[in-house]
Amino acid sequence: MEPKVRRRSLLVNSSVAFVLAGIIATTTHEVSHLVAGLIVGESGTLFATSVEFAGERSVSDQITTAATGPIFSLVSGLLLIFVSREWGRGFGRLLWMWVGFMSAQIGFGYFLIAPFATVGDTGRVLALLEAPPIASWVSLALGMVGTLLLSALFARRVVAYSDGTDESMRAFGIFSWLIGTGVLVVIYLPAAFRLPPEAVFISLLGVVAAGIFAPMFSFFYRLVHVEAEPLELRVPTAGIVGLVVAALIVIVPLGIGVPFG
Repeated sequence: MEPKVRRRSLLVNSSVAFVLAGIIATTTHEVSHLVAGLIVGESGTLFATSVEFAGERSVSDQITTAATGPIFSLVSGLLLIFVSREWGRGFGRLLWMWVGFMSAQIGFGYFLIAPFATVGDTGRVLALLEAPPIASWVSLALGMVGTLLLSALFARRVVAYSDGTDESMRAFGIFSWLIGTGVLVVIYLPAAFRLPPEAVFISLLGVVAAGIFAPMFSFFYRLVHVEAEPLELRVPTAGIVGLVVAALIVIVPLGIGVPFG
């Protein structure tokens, strides 16, 4: 495969995988909130970027359901990053990679915004615990360190999966992130505007920030020395079909809300 064709194929496969992974990571994050609520005996409605629980809620139940999301995303994401390292040979490997990294970033992202947004999961937990202000800034520091860690780990994938040229690495690590983030915003925009006004910005910020580690690979890639791992890339037909189905689920049923319990 000619270098230009391979770079284009890597860009297409990575962009499709990025968007589908973003939907998977975001949806499983919200499902983890819902499951936590169902376990403690609450009923809730699952939306694309939130869960609404019904009735009077105890402080302990609110803490449990709010904390579950970031913890689930962080732990599952980090596990996937390492466990799924060799799953698939082409699009599948890119998909699992993006799901792992984006899930972990969603977890770290809630640590990042704790001092600025009490409507976010981590900020809400700290507010309910009546934690001192220093706890929010410690949370911010942990989020920053975690994001840089993900960027350093992602740089290893960029070097391994690209052809070693700056053009290939930019196509994979920057342009697929830009394209993918733009598509995710379009998909989630209708659902976000159904939320209360104070939650719209945080909802869209979460979508935009889920891949923020990706372009930061440029801080680390010159320090990386790994063997090249050329991927077997084709037109990701199954990935595109899966993406269309997933986007429709986000826009229609999850946009309206699906009740449970």
